[in-house]
Amino acid sequence: MAETLDCYDFFVSYARADNRDGWIAAFIDALLAEHRSFAPERELRPFFDLSDIRTGNDWRHTLTNGLHHAKLLLAFISPNYLASEWCRREWRAWLEAEVAKQILTSGARPIYIVRVPGLIGEGYLDDQAVAAAVADLTGLTGSARAVMLAETPAVVQHLRRRQMSPSAPAVDATAFYGLGGEALQHADLRQVLDELAHDVDRHAARVAQADSSLSTVPGYNPCFTGRLDELLELREQMLRDDRTGVIYGVHGLGGIGKTELAFAYAHAFAADYPGGRFLIGCERHQSLRDAVLSQHSFTSLFADRITDQQRTDPAAFYAMVGRCLRERLETLGPALLVLDNVSDLALLGREQTENLTVLGRQLHLLATTRLVPAGRVGDNWLRLDRLREDEAYELMGKFVPITSDEDATAARRVVHLLGGFALAVELAAAWLRANRGSSSYQRLADHLDVDELEDMAEETSAELVRHNHERRLSAVLGPLLAGLSAEQRRLMEYAALLPPDRCALPWLRELLVADFPALGDPGGLADPWAALWRSLCDLCLLTLVEDEGNQPRIVRVHRMVQALVRRGMDVPARQAAVDDLVKSRDAVLRAESRPSEARWEIVCLVALAGLWDSIGHGQRAWVINQAGLAAMNLAEYAASEYLLRRALDLRLAEHGAQHRSVAVALSNLAQVLQRTNHLAEAEQLLRRALAIDESQCGPDSEETAIGLNNLAVLLRNTMRADEAERLLRRALRIDEARVGARHPLVAERLSGLAVMVSDRGQLAEAEVLLRRAVDIDAAVYTDSHPNLAIHLGNLATCLYEQHRFEEALPLAQRALEHTVACFGRHHPDTATSLGNVAAVLHALGRTSEAEPLMQEALAIDEHRMGHRHPSVARDLNNLAMLYWAANRLGDAEPLMRRNLAIMLGTAQSTGHEHPHLRAAITNYRALLRAKGKTDEEATSTIQGLLAE
Repeated sequence: MAETLDCYDFFVSYARADNRDGWIAAFIDALLAEHRSFAPERELRPFFDLSDIRTGNDWRHTLTNGLHHAKLLLAFISPNYLASEWCRREWRAWLEAEVAKQILTSGARPIYIVRVPGLIGEGYLDDQAVAAAVADLTGLTGSARAVMLAETPAVVQHLRRRQMSPSAPAVDATAFYGLGGEALQHADLRQVLDELAHDVDRHAARVAQADSSLSTVPGYNPCFTGRLDELLELREQMLRDDRTGVIYGVHGLGGIGKTELAFAYAHAFAADYPGGRFLIGCERHQSLRDAVLSQHSFTSLFADRITDQQRTDPAAFYAMVGRCLRERLETLGPALLVLDNVSDLALLGREQTENLTVLGRQLHLLATTRLVPAGRVGDNWLRLDRLREDEAYELMGKFVPITSDEDATAARRVVHLLGGFALAVELAAAWLRANRGSSSYQRLADHLDVDELEDMAEETSAELVRHNHERRLSAVLGPLLAGLSAEQRRLMEYAALLPPDRCALPWLRELLVADFPALGDPGGLADPWAALWRSLCDLCLLTLVEDEGNQPRIVRVHRMVQALVRRGMDVPARQAAVDDLVKSRDAVLRAESRPSEARWEIVCLVALAGLWDSIGHGQRAWVINQAGLAAMNLAEYAASEYLLRRALDLRLAEHGAQHRSVAVALSNLAQVLQRTNHLAEAEQLLRRALAIDESQCGPDSEETAIGLNNLAVLLRNTMRADEAERLLRRALRIDEARVGARHPLVAERLSGLAVMVSDRGQLAEAEVLLRRAVDIDAAVYTDSHPNLAIHLGNLATCLYEQHRFEEALPLAQRALEHTVACFGRHHPDTATSLGNVAAVLHALGRTSEAEPLMQEALAIDEHRMGHRHPSVARDLNNLAMLYWAANRLGDAEPLMRRNLAIMLGTAQSTGHEHPHLRAAITNYRALLRAKGKTDEEATSTIQGLLAE
């Protein structure tokens, strides 16, 4: 998101010499008056510094209080402007600010007041020649002339680029400046002022558009420096190219800044992507389809449009994502997909990308890779090379101010030796910042291996440059790591074994405390653990993924840093500690009764599953399975299914079709398929799992009882109550014999059995079973627990069906409280609890309280489960019955029609009648008759639905 501190409508950048007679000040006053004439309710607030004395400290103060907090830059361009060191500084600082503000190329309005020789129009000169002409015209000599000639061409180039940007129109006032203040009354200039005043408002709307562009790209890096030419080149290529199906990309060596450039592009041009900017991680993927489908933060945008059946077929799922994306582009406008870290160029081939590139120029694909694209694909790629020395120099100055000629000379020496290798420059600068009290630019330059790095600086071969970059990183990182404390070094070693973009700080803390117990004792005023990891952030060895307030939990580590750290460490010993930690954290997550609060950790576990899969870790199948189950608990069903299918494939490959671990994998995948209403496939998997369990573990084993229960639940939901009840009673007998009658597992079986006998109308028996289950839970769970919430809800429903509404309400409300505490307000289980409370309230005549709860439940389920899920049908039915009771038949009819359509669709997809189908038909028929339809008309309407 863009900054919210933009308290100035515009910043006035001008040469003081051009305002000697007050013309610029008068222009600004006239601009404010013009805006006031058509928008008196909004007074513009400019930042207009009229001081003549400029020092380094004064300029930094101006920058902080003006440039960083302004929405727009008005730059009064003249020879004096280009000759002014302060104006050039403001221009360069504003260009970087535009990236942070997400308005690159559209945030500055050049106002030409005095003709600059050769800049625009007749007598065109190249950039360097314009700088020389300005130097001659303004009489600059000596070092001031040399600096001006070095800095001005870039300003000239960017000014000319502004001429090509329709979102950043320039203003030509050269005909009026020489006429003095009276010219401000000239009709032509009044028209210019009117257009500029309206443009200020249009730009404010553009800033708001940038801020509203949805993004899953990581936050903007404030240390991003340079690369403006590359950013602008990428943008200009995309604007010039009128072809469809074109992929643009950035390739280059590791550590050169490809990903940072792509992320910066996504931020800099946010206003141009109202359809959103989305990160698609492509590392280790050989298929673009798989890469896209694994990004749940992206695919979840379309969850309500993609059916469960489509999601189980990757080809159909991918095609539907493309269709939904097309509709998003047509509705909102252009969107950007950042395909980061492509490790197999086949992923970008026409066969794989056609589903996306067919969407045309509204969709931009921006890829990054270390590989070298060839052929036609390579035509659209930008090769990212080393940072220019001036950019690397500026990057170092962001970390440690360069305050003397000695500093400047030494800093330029350092960046020369490091060859513009961005990662090495950043680490060197961060090290210097952390050691400012005992080091300096000169000491840093002396510290580096001058002879070796000097030789490397002259190399041009691509392969040698890659190798030399690794040596440069070693030259910087080696001494840096050697200077770390034992605790700092150990932390980096553990971080080198975790997912580079998802390193969990609490995991690192647990590992470090085991090795260094003192870190676990905050003791005095300072927390030693916080000081430890923050010191590594200061050194740029760790980077916070996002600002999470007082409890940051996830950091990033560069892959090249990880690789170099691993070279000098005892990998087996550290990996063993990480493996043990992952097992212990998984146990904690499985016992977690509030999975929504552990979402951050589940994200890290999913990332670790991908890492272990890519390196062939011996426990990869296990961790992928656990990550899939954790994602399922969050109702992240697409991600869960993807992981659980992968776990099943690995188990089959490792152990064959009859192994116990395969039964577990089959059952786990069936769970998520059942939740997404793909019941036919789920049943096949559950029957296979049960057969394996009975064969391998015995007919009275714990494993067999679990398999019986899982299959029984599915059978109950497909109207096969007799078989379901037999299976569940058998599971209950097995568990009571194994663990005793007061075990929570027995409570689960009792509750499930109660639901089944309740379906038969045996409510008295169901109540007895449910009260036993709740009694067991209450003795075991001292805090909110999902099982307790489910059993309370089932008991409330049982009482409701017996018309004991006053008894049912407090139980339903307790169930809702427990569910929200466990899963949060937006989980499908919460929707179920909301519906239960609402149904009881409705029965008690408290309709005004019931309706918003029913609507909330429907909204949750439609978002999480899709529009065709039986849970949505249940919500639709409840809300329709409420409207019917209130005689709002027009509101009730479409809801009840949708309910019946879902029930029919479920029966068609599973081959079995849904338990509520007959009631849906009966209720819809009665409602149609209540609306005045004849029996024949009602029958015809229902038959039409059956035919569909």
